[in-house]
Amino acid sequence: MRVTFVGKALIAFSLIGLVGCQGAAPSAEQAARREKIEQANLRNAQAFCTMIDEANRLTIARRQMPPENDDCAYFRRNGTLVGYSPAVRNQYTGFFDNLRDVAAYGRAQKAALPVSVKNDPDASDIYRKLLIRGFDEEIAGEVSRSRAFLEAAIAFRHARQSQGIK
Repeated sequence: MRVTFVGKALIAFSLIGLVGCQGAAPSAEQAARREKIEQANLRNAQAFCTMIDEANRLTIARRQMPPENDDCAYFRRNGTLVGYSPAVRNQYTGFFDNLRDVAAYGRAQKAALPVSVKNDPDASDIYRKLLIRGFDEEIAGEVSRSRAFLEAAIAFRHARQSQGIK
């Protein structure tokens, strides 16, 4: 008898807690801002993955193996990055992936920037992202002169600005 009362009380408190967490609906202005941010992020992901495809194409043309970019593969399959998690990968390789990522960040920070991206912080960030993703400087330099790179840098800038980041 007492167990059922405790169970019912627990359910009642849980429901009250859920209802209390709902809060007020966002204002029209907040909803419009959220939509603007989501659209900018979607365009950013599209442009970035198009640039990654260009880098992959150049890498394959040189008969090299392109690095894994499973977020772009997920994006192509689903049209969004919502629900993507890098933790989906095999967890046994996580330690080695982390070491590889740390080394890639170090190489990207030390790399000389091409003249075409040197004076643009967004283009510099995108160039370094290519290096971090595992593309060599030669491929990244060639991609940095492509239309796909320009569109990725512009989309990255717009995504940052939509979130109020300068």
